[in-house]
Amino acid sequence: MAPIFVGSDSINSNVRSDRVGFAISTSNPGSSSEGDSYFNSTNKQLNVYDGSAWSSAGAGGNITQLVASGTLSDGQPVIIQSDGKVASIAPDGSNLTSSNFIGFSDAAYTNGQTAKIQIAGSVDDAQTGLTTGSQYYVQTNGTLSTSAGSPSVFAGTAVSGTKIIVLG
Repeated sequence: MAPIFVGSDSINSNVRSDRVGFAISTSNPGSSSEGDSYFNSTNKQLNVYDGSAWSSAGAGGNITQLVASGTLSDGQPVIIQSDGKVASIAPDGSNLTSSNFIGFSDAAYTNGQTAKIQIAGSVDDAQTGLTTGSQYYVQTNGTLSTSAGSPSVFAGTAVSGTKIIVLG
């Protein structure tokens, strides 16, 4: 898969093998469209444009707010799409790649709602049956396993039977 560039250059803003790199700037971009995002290197925050104003995407605890595409369940692994929306993994796994897993849904959401997503470094507490200390991988059916699937998508490390550190 070729990288997807989301900024004005390819230095800091592309899909990498295990994460998404956002455009980096010290101030809000001048020309923006709803759903645009960038990392502000001055205040160290991910910012998202809602169509009328820029705001911090984080709500503490490494949670970001993005628009849901389809239905999401609490604790469900989610991917970021090329349009900047988040979605569940398709039943056949066709939309899961080695680089588009972003985290876990923090609650249940319907299509078009602003969804809180637990991203890298946060602790999702809506899992079951995890083994403390084990590393987990997202499977093409949307479940978690201690074995990497194809594609190999690292989800995080379990800190209890119900909690996982996202990408940690």
